[in-house]
Amino acid sequence: MALKDFDFRKFLFEKGERLALVAGGAFAIFLVVFGVVLKGLGGYSASATASELMRMTDQGEQYYQTSRPDPGLKIIDEKYKKAGTLPPLDPVAFAFVRPLFSLSALDDNKWRVPEILVPDEFQVDLMRVLFRSYIFSEQNGKLHVMYLEPKSGQTSNNSANNPQMQLLMKQRQAYINMLMQRGLLRPGPSTLFGIPGRGDGGQPPIGQPGQPGQPGQPGQPKQEIPEYNSRFVPVELLAKGESIQGIPAETVIPSRVVLIQAAFPFRRELEAFRKALRYETVEEMERDAIFEFAGLDVERRTIRGNGSASEWKPVDIVNSVRSLLTFGVHEENPTLKQYGIIWDQDRLVVPRPLLARDRPELAQAGLADKYPEPDPVRLKSIHDSILDMQKRLGEGQFKPVKSVKTRFDGDFDIFQLGGQNRQGEIGQPAIPPQGEGPRQGNLGQNQRIVPEKCLVRFLDINVPPGFTYEYRIRIRMYNPLYKREDKAISKNLTVNKEIASDWAVVPQRVNVGDELKYYALGDPIDKTLRLAVNPDRTWVQIHRWVENVDLQGVRYPVGDWSVAEQVPVVRGEYIGSLVDVPLPIWWPKLNSFRFATAPEEFYRSKLGVMKRQRNGVPVDFATSDILVDFEGGRQESPIVKLRGRQTRIRDESGYELLILDSNGRLLVRRSIDDRADPSRIERVETWKKWINVVKQLVEKMGQQPDELFNKNR
Repeated sequence: MALKDFDFRKFLFEKGERLALVAGGAFAIFLVVFGVVLKGLGGYSASATASELMRMTDQGEQYYQTSRPDPGLKIIDEKYKKAGTLPPLDPVAFAFVRPLFSLSALDDNKWRVPEILVPDEFQVDLMRVLFRSYIFSEQNGKLHVMYLEPKSGQTSNNSANNPQMQLLMKQRQAYINMLMQRGLLRPGPSTLFGIPGRGDGGQPPIGQPGQPGQPGQPGQPKQEIPEYNSRFVPVELLAKGESIQGIPAETVIPSRVVLIQAAFPFRRELEAFRKALRYETVEEMERDAIFEFAGLDVERRTIRGNGSASEWKPVDIVNSVRSLLTFGVHEENPTLKQYGIIWDQDRLVVPRPLLARDRPELAQAGLADKYPEPDPVRLKSIHDSILDMQKRLGEGQFKPVKSVKTRFDGDFDIFQLGGQNRQGEIGQPAIPPQGEGPRQGNLGQNQRIVPEKCLVRFLDINVPPGFTYEYRIRIRMYNPLYKREDKAISKNLTVNKEIASDWAVVPQRVNVGDELKYYALGDPIDKTLRLAVNPDRTWVQIHRWVENVDLQGVRYPVGDWSVAEQVPVVRGEYIGSLVDVPLPIWWPKLNSFRFATAPEEFYRSKLGVMKRQRNGVPVDFATSDILVDFEGGRQESPIVKLRGRQTRIRDESGYELLILDSNGRLLVRRSIDDRADPSRIERVETWKKWINVVKQLVEKMGQQPDELFNKNR
């Protein structure tokens, strides 16, 4: 076949793939052979390469040892010497006629909104206390106050004939008059103020004083119990200034209180204001600008059992304590006021109401309720600020701040009980306070000494039990730029009266735990108790915080722990029941604590009807937990032969109780652990002391008669 007749296109189409594969393989073999053979024939060997490297190293070392600098390099040219010692130039000769960047003095002095800081240290305490209060009641849509009038012929230290009582009556009447005029007392739920009144306008059933009580201690005369008649006086009469016979009755209000204290960086905040308002000194700033706190915003949310949280809800920290503060205000720590840690004008420290169990007779027994002060560990910066002020000012150099005027004078601002607000109208320059506290102390003429930290405090009253709570707060201050267009850098900054910080979450959560606790005892505490043997029965001790006690449809405030020392419980039954216990409550007509008196009841027995004196009043100690099973205690084995004698092996061990709780969980309680529980022991000892103190009061003054439940009185 001739070459011209050969069909290359068909050949490549059919054989081209194989042809390309053969050609590529041949070319690859050629490259491998060429590279290996030529490289092997013409390249250096390993020994030759090593010898060459050693030769070059020796040659370089020899050059380094024998080299010397050029002698001509030592000679420095004179022009370089002159350049290093230039003569000083006159800057005036090079000054610009106009500056490159110019800011007018007016713009540089314009006020900016200062940053509001937040507290940086917190102390959280949970308290269950009794507050002191007047007895208010809503009757026919109007607010009334209970008054006590001595019966005819009665004279005592508590009667209105006593000059001190007359002065107290005038003060309290004037104070309630002021509250009514300013609209601070309004009809509302009577449970906010004390013992609830009746819807028909009647009086709450307060026990009538009756026969004298038991004789006092030897050598002491028996005190006469003054008898009073009670009646409710409309607040409107007090507002008109009418004279009211008698004295206002006092009651107690049980409350669960979350008390939160914090440390606020006061000195840093003052400096932030000075910088934002473009002043050289704090004193110069205070002569022209407002630096004053407007108060606190507090919000609370509930933390559920699964860790999720509810929405934040505001807490009214002012109006919640207003009615309680009408009775009185707990005195502040003088050291904190002396060194400016607490300052009346700050509005950061909510006043604390008076506690009903903060009394001398209870303090002697170690039972008086006290508010927790700032702790040196949890609020370390507060104590460091006190030490710093003492060091800078000298302890004793400044007199303590004068006590606040009586609350019966002036406007009822809970942060300024009778004091004067130094700010006056918002937007106007403040008058620097002229007190005797260390904040007014000077080093020289222009430096005012202030503490590094000041105190922040608020109370959340009547917190529902059984939940965990989380709080957050923010600081509000009066806006120094409000209505000051001539000073502010922007007119928009002068609209708001107040400015606020960011929200600061309190890191410690508050768990208001269960107020019904029980402990496994196994055997009863009273060894003399004689009961029929029951192998299915064991014993527990139950503690309950009693807020109120219901006696014949009337709720009386208690506000304390009560203890059922030994309660029997049987397999398969609920733990707890109604138990008669001595229960101290407040008696307004005696102005003291007495035992609650149960109505007389009759108990039936197999022998017929017999009357029995009750040991207290019935308190509900029932729980929702069931005793499934228990084991332990004294046990005897069947008769066995031991060392040739027939005997029984006796053993005694602690009790273990298997309990099914209300959530369907199985729990195990051990008597050895529960009997040694320190919180249980402390609570029982405190309860017994409290009962003994009230017994002494009863022996001294006498107990109420049975007229407490006389509906015809």
